[in-house]
Amino acid sequence: MSSAVEELGTLARAIVDEQREEERRLSVLLEKQSLRIRRAEGLTWSPVIIENQSFTFGGRIKLMVKKGQGGGIDDAFRSGSPVHFYQANEAGLPKDQKNVRRGIVRKVRAGNAEVILDGEPLDSVQMYERWTIDERADDRTYRLMAEALSYWINTEDRVKLVLRNGLMGLGTRPKRIKAKEISHPSLNTGQCNWISLAETAQALAILHGPPGTGKTTTLLAFVERAVERGERLLLSAPSNAAVDLLVKGCVRQKTTPVRIGHPVRLDADVLEYGLDAHVEKDPEVKQIKDMRKRAEKAWKKANTYHRNFGAEQRAERRSARSEARSLESEANAMEVYLSERIVRTSQVVCATLAGCADDCLKSQSFDWVIIDEASQAMLPAAL
Repeated sequence: MSSAVEELGTLARAIVDEQREEERRLSVLLEKQSLRIRRAEGLTWSPVIIENQSFTFGGRIKLMVKKGQGGGIDDAFRSGSPVHFYQANEAGLPKDQKNVRRGIVRKVRAGNAEVILDGEPLDSVQMYERWTIDERADDRTYRLMAEALSYWINTEDRVKLVLRNGLMGLGTRPKRIKAKEISHPSLNTGQCNWISLAETAQALAILHGPPGTGKTTTLLAFVERAVERGERLLLSAPSNAAVDLLVKGCVRQKTTPVRIGHPVRLDADVLEYGLDAHVEKDPEVKQIKDMRKRAEKAWKKANTYHRNFGAEQRAERRSARSEARSLESEANAMEVYLSERIVRTSQVVCATLAGCADDCLKSQSFDWVIIDEASQAMLPAAL
């Protein structure tokens, strides 16, 4: 019989192989095919014209872009698509790999798109140049799964080793405490029995059944009871849609959750419960907004076009950029502080499996972790 380390190691190698294959396939399409074919296949918009640049929450850069004539098919990208943003050479490839920017498509409509761009804002010259947008592989999920596997392979914590081996069927599982009977006005006997078993489980409780049998309803009843006891819960699921359903369920129970995740991937009905929205409601956010406005003015000053650009203008631009970066850094630090405070004081936090790796959760502990739709999750993601 193989050991836990061997089984997890096999999974780790499979994850690496799958990621490499996905990247290889996309690379072949993007690098080996002509720009014309990439446009036709829905992988590329080129040329792309920038219509507006502004700052959105978190100091992120928001670009409003328009696909040029013959630039590709309108529905090449969808909301949440990870993309590369760059200036292309005659072959349709990046002029300089160092200048390729990463971003996420927020909205798409009839050849127009809103892109949230990583890094610093574009300067006044770049705003009037033509750009190319390519689909890119989303490697974050693979990286997080590899990190989770590495953690459980290499852990030396005795309690976690017992848990790991027991749950993998390679050791003794923790014994259950004797369950107590409970009742709930909206649940049947089977659902109540599961909640009783889950509340006395020492490590793991599994709820399974055909679609429409009330699994999520049962989970939300479990959440309601835990909240009444003053306990903290982390609710997760493999997809954003499934997590958003959990958020809506909590809201129906008069529980205010905090939804972790990039705003572009949240359902419109749960945006007000997103972490960014919670931060927006904090009285101290006024200071962050003020610093961001000053940073935006400094960036505009730094990117102002000068017909005669000499030593004085160069020094002014350098000073303005330094001021902008300093203000952004200060605003980001304060935003992190507010985010961590909000999460720390929240009883219910919701995130996708990948979202559970967010920095604001790394120092947090919870009484319960629930994974809905767990059968649809890859094991490394659930770890």
